[in-house]
Amino acid sequence: RARAGDGWLRLFADWLGQRWPVSRGTGGTARQHAAYNGGKGATHIFHFATCLESYLPDSPVHLYVLELTIYRECAAAFEGDLEHLIRKILSRRPTPAIILLRGGQVMSYLENRTSMYRRVNCTVSLVQRLAAHYGLLYIEVRGAWFRSREYHVAFADHENSGSEMQLDTEVERLGLSPRSVLSDRMHPSSQGKKLLADLLSHAVLRTCAQWPSRRDHARLQLPSLLAAHSRFETTHACLGFTSPVNRSSLIRTGRLAGRTQEIIDAGNTIVGGLLPPANVSATGFDYILSGGHKLKPGLVASRAGSAANVSIDARPRHRSQNESILGQPFVDIHYLRSYEHMGVAELACYGGCACGTARLQGHWTRRTSEDVRHRLALNIPQTPSKTTPAVGGNRLDGSTGAAELVPPCLLSVRVLNESSSGEHKFKLTGVTIGEELCNNMCRMQRKRGGSDVSTYRRNR
Repeated sequence: RARAGDGWLRLFADWLGQRWPVSRGTGGTARQHAAYNGGKGATHIFHFATCLESYLPDSPVHLYVLELTIYRECAAAFEGDLEHLIRKILSRRPTPAIILLRGGQVMSYLENRTSMYRRVNCTVSLVQRLAAHYGLLYIEVRGAWFRSREYHVAFADHENSGSEMQLDTEVERLGLSPRSVLSDRMHPSSQGKKLLADLLSHAVLRTCAQWPSRRDHARLQLPSLLAAHSRFETTHACLGFTSPVNRSSLIRTGRLAGRTQEIIDAGNTIVGGLLPPANVSATGFDYILSGGHKLKPGLVASRAGSAANVSIDARPRHRSQNESILGQPFVDIHYLRSYEHMGVAELACYGGCACGTARLQGHWTRRTSEDVRHRLALNIPQTPSKTTPAVGGNRLDGSTGAAELVPPCLLSVRVLNESSSGEHKFKLTGVTIGEELCNNMCRMQRKRGGSDVSTYRRNR
């Protein structure tokens, strides 16, 4: 029976402990399976593909459950990012098992004439293709309904009708409907969490029944790339904006690592707060930790003229004997975009790196708040590119004094005196530094210009 406040991960972990209890240790102390929620709420899969290690517990992980709730896109980039993440996980030792899980949010779009319905089906096809190629379990709530015995009996004569509304009527008669398993158009209800845990449990039992005596040893090498457009990167650092004073308490309350054998419920996670803190000097920016159950750290300014310098080490690490491979240093700056209060900032590079300037628009009229990733390709010259702008003010690590004149590489973010909302709030949420390992094709695409910008939805 589900305890109040428990999610599908807790229910599934409890079932694993009952089905396959772990024997007591040598000292007589009881052991148990450790389940760890390493997710960052409503985050684009690209982020996990580049910053996977930042969200893993210290102990080895034997089973990964990737809950895929991104539903608004069906593009080559999605398939490439997901394949990148899968290959990074399978390259770890010991080689883990992976289950791909899609919840009931795909059933929110039942009208098969809408573009959203077509995008959902397209995304499902991409995930199924990757699962088959890498031999992964793929579980989908909608697929479970379609495969149910009652559905096939009821609609045996209408197999090609494509009537999703008929399916909705039938599952309601059976006491199971999208409205009963979702608390809104995305998040599972109490019944939906139980359903996800049941689907995972049945999938594990079915797999064990098919291969009862097989021990799956680590592969010598991964299968060939499925997505020819896959873009692979090596990430040097994933940084967040958290106060050094509060960081220790955030770790104690927000990240109970695998060795503690505890689960972090998704409602109590620190969204982005567990990443190593960036080195910042700023005037007019302050650390903030907003939100209720989901605490969202960031570096926030509220007036025009506020400026922040983020010092990074962006020196290239990758070297290849193959001339068709090019290691291109990059930096992704993450910031909030919302429908009220937000302003505009200018992003530039100084010191030991060079890049084009960019305008970061924090305001739009869509009634959602999203984290936006803006990518800049970096040029690392032999000598400093420009004189460092004088930000001065207090260093946000607690010391005082002017910023260093020539740091290795500085990202300068300055809030402009213009705004379509009438206000000038601007929130920085993270920085990712790395190198894109690019072949000739993507090198040609990059020469055609344009920085890579993607967003992922989150509650502000």
